[in-house]
Amino acid sequence: VNSTGFRAIFALSENRSGLEKVTARERFEEIIDLANLAKDNSFEGFDFDGMVAFAQKEIGKLDKKAAKAKETAAAKKAEGDALTAVVLDCLSDEVEAIAVIAERVAAQEGCEDVTLGKVQYRLGALAREGKAVKGEVVIPATETTKKRTVSGYARA
Repeated sequence: VNSTGFRAIFALSENRSGLEKVTARERFEEIIDLANLAKDNSFEGFDFDGMVAFAQKEIGKLDKKAAKAKETAAAKKAEGDALTAVVLDCLSDEVEAIAVIAERVAAQEGCEDVTLGKVQYRLGALAREGKAVKGEVVIPATETTKKRTVSGYARA
């Protein structure tokens, strides 16, 4: 390899600082660039076309995996949006404890496995959007418990 070829190879690697994370896709693109550069600089006896084909195949796999992840994330978001709509429908005009709202949501068809945490998260999101208001609910004392105040929500 002539000195111009080495300088070009080092220039490719110098564009990266040591602190920046390099993705697998970027590494495969660098392999393609290096293979094309080396092929142009008359390296003999090495399968550069095979190296480029391999790197392109791996980039294709990464693209397919990213598309699948995006599809899965969209499906989960849609599922969460459906639960948010159910939670909104279960809100009343008066502030009620989160546990009461969660019981009402769990009684809905298809929501039997919904947890208190999921309902609480959706209620917080609805409050941030202005569709619900947060308040406090006083639970009176009984023979075995003391009077306490818990968070609650109502329809805005």
